[in-house]
Amino acid sequence: MNAQLIREGSNIQFALQMKNQKEYDAHQLKLNKKKAKKKKKK
Repeated sequence: MNAQLIREGSNIQFALQMKNQKEYDAHQLKLNKKKAKKKKKK
């Protein structure tokens, strides 16, 4: 029972991490696109 709870807890942590990672990656992509546009103007 305890091991089951610990496993589920770590799964939730992992899911949150993945969600944050996806949001972070999307944010980085937007920044990279802005940087790319600035480079083209030069």
